Amino acid sequence: MNSVFTFLLLMSCGIISAQETLIFDSIHYPLKTPITLSGTFGEIRSNHFHSGIDIKTGGIQGEAVYSIYDGYVSRVKVSGTGFGKAIYIDHPNGTTSVYAHLKNFNKAITEYVKSMQYANQTFEIDLYPNPNRITLEKGDFIAYSGNSGSSEGPHLHFEIRDSKTQIPRNPLNYNINITDNIKPIINSLCVYGANKEKQCVDVINSDLNYYIKDTIFTDSLVSFSVETYDKHNYTPNKNGIYSIKLFVDDSLIHYRVMDSFSFSETRYVNSLIDYQQKDCCNKIMQKCFLDERNNLNIYNNLKNGWTTFLDTLIHEVKFIICDKNNNCSELLCYVKAKNRKLKNVVPQGIYIESNKIQQLSFNEVELYFPYNCFYNNFYFEFSKENYKGELLSPIYNIHNTSVPVHQYYILSLNLDVNFNLKHKITLAKVNSNDKIIYMGGSWSNNTFITKLNTFGKFALTFDTIPPIIKPQNIYNGKNMKENTVISFKIFDDFSGINNYRAEVDGKWILMEYDPKNSKLVYYFDEKIEKGKHSLTLHVTDKLNNASVYKAEFIR
Repeated sequence: MNSVFTFLLLMSCGIISAQETLIFDSIHYPLKTPITLSGTFGEIRSNHFHSGIDIKTGGIQGEAVYSIYDGYVSRVKVSGTGFGKAIYIDHPNGTTSVYAHLKNFNKAITEYVKSMQYANQTFEIDLYPNPNRITLEKGDFIAYSGNSGSSEGPHLHFEIRDSKTQIPRNPLNYNINITDNIKPIINSLCVYGANKEKQCVDVINSDLNYYIKDTIFTDSLVSFSVETYDKHNYTPNKNGIYSIKLFVDDSLIHYRVMDSFSFSETRYVNSLIDYQQKDCCNKIMQKCFLDERNNLNIYNNLKNGWTTFLDTLIHEVKFIICDKNNNCSELLCYVKAKNRKLKNVVPQGIYIESNKIQQLSFNEVELYFPYNCFYNNFYFEFSKENYKGELLSPIYNIHNTSVPVHQYYILSLNLDVNFNLKHKITLAKVNSNDKIIYMGGSWSNNTFITKLNTFGKFALTFDTIPPIIKPQNIYNGKNMKENTVISFKIFDDFSGINNYRAEVDGKWILMEYDPKNSKLVYYFDEKIEKGKHSLTLHVTDKLNNASVYKAEFIR
């Protein structure tokens, strides 16, 4: 621990600045195998930026995971979603390393977590141990890699954060090297005019020199977006890029780089992309211009990205797109402003100003939009459709899904619903194929109120169907002497599982829940002695429909 002592001594003398403290002299890699990535820092995900790197584990679980540096376990979280099983380690240089989607912890962490799970009678738990409880040195074994939480396949999610602010930073800035000599790939380009007309064209690739063959004719006021991704050696994954620069006639008009971002900013990913293209075509176009309410701090030499052409000459537009290993691709195209009058578009709907609180009423429907709920001003539209199927209200078309929502807004429905099980009523989103998705909400007298962070089609429906419990390896009277686990599958096809509780002989037992696989497992331990036992499992959905399973077994 000499490095820790030296660090503290230098800090007390004021020799190390705040910025320098975030640097490691060297680290131990979190895995012993060479690092290849299936996900990069700042990568665009659904409604968020990726806050770390995803390290491949060869499609298997159980790879040993190590602390990258001296420190102590500052947090341990266990959840069926999100990061699953995760460890947070605070280091003396002011950083926190995060290891997520783990399968199991080491012995000391496992014993601590299990004791707290039993003390609180819960599988999901979020713990902040005393700094002296679990101390570590660089290279200490801490866990096994896994696939827990919202992981889509076995891997290790790894992060480095500023301990004070919890702002995640790009781990590839911290002595972590990957083999990568492949330049980013560029697929297409979109050009936007002042009247929001859009031209999208595929690019031509000649030995990774990208270009557009024909001159693009534009309005005098113009902006751009680009479809791009990165690839690394030894892996087929399409990863996120590191930086984009946009030049017009050799003048830099837009530059962003992904070194860090705040979790409070992460939903602004919906402002960075062309949300309309994502909504209609599942195509991720990265905008090289800023919406009015885009408050991301990833832009260097901040400029809004819009260009005004005051002539009808041909202008050169060039993108330089790089990965973290400084492999860069260039896209070159030529644009020319054309002399023509802009179309006189008559807007439909109610004008919404994104920097104001606004309340709207449409007979029984009330909407409350908070300050900065949207990224741009726009014209809002509302309509109703007739009842369908088992819906208990008309279908309310709340604008359309091509406009992203940044913050929750409130929907209130003032209805006198003729339904004898009012507490089983909920709001549902109606997809294009008429499939309904649970959205929640509750009654206040005759007003149904819920929070939403998306536009679309919504209606009231009901749910009186309890969850399904399917035992996998137990039945009444079974001898479980040779079994190491008790296993169930639990399902709810609408509102979803809200909670569960399992008891053996009237005492709570720790069952691990994996929602993505609908799996519920108890691992036999010293809590259950030899002999005859009684098991009871209660499972409840989000509308309090309940199912119970009971069985006697022998251990």
